[in-house]
Amino acid sequence: MDAFNLYHRCLQPLGMQWLNLATFFTRLRQDDQLLRVCYFTAELEGKRLPAQRAYHAALAMTPMVEVVLGRFQTQHVDCAVGPCQHSGERRFFHTKEKRTDVNIALRMLTDAFLDACDRLVLVSGDSDLVPAVRQVRARKKEVVVYVPSPDETAIGANELRGAATMNKNLPLRTLDRNQFAFPVVTPAGLTITRDPLW
Repeated sequence: MDAFNLYHRCLQPLGMQWLNLATFFTRLRQDDQLLRVCYFTAELEGKRLPAQRAYHAALAMTPMVEVVLGRFQTQHVDCAVGPCQHSGERRFFHTKEKRTDVNIALRMLTDAFLDACDRLVLVSGDSDLVPAVRQVRARKKEVVVYVPSPDETAIGANELRGAATMNKNLPLRTLDRNQFAFPVVTPAGLTITRDPLW
């Protein structure tokens, strides 16, 4: 799943950031034998990083979940309009998530070519993943796409939807019933508490 797509379009707006992915997807796909949940993301910079890492540590408590990290890249961007009213500068910093789409595509294709599964479930609204979905389907594997959206009637991501075997909006009604219960205690006895920044 595309973690930031899910986070920014569903979890954060609804205040459901501490989603237990293992329980959520086990309940969502009750007729499937769920083998693994891959959570593709990148570590943030600054004061929110410890909160994000705490959530990742909670996810690591569920053996079914694998966190796959990309990275953020900082770029200098020239403003096309003119100097900023506050600083007078025409250049500013912009961070962009890198490698997530490639990591998702590679994992999907690897699983398909190794016959690791019969069906892949993709949580994303990013049409950049359409070629990977088509290649997976060419290997006779099903691809179910769940588009994360706070509006369950939203159309969005039409190209990705069209490439899938089946597509749906991610059901949001059960998010509150699949949050981590606190405190989360690790096998080593460490306690994870909810950080308000995540």
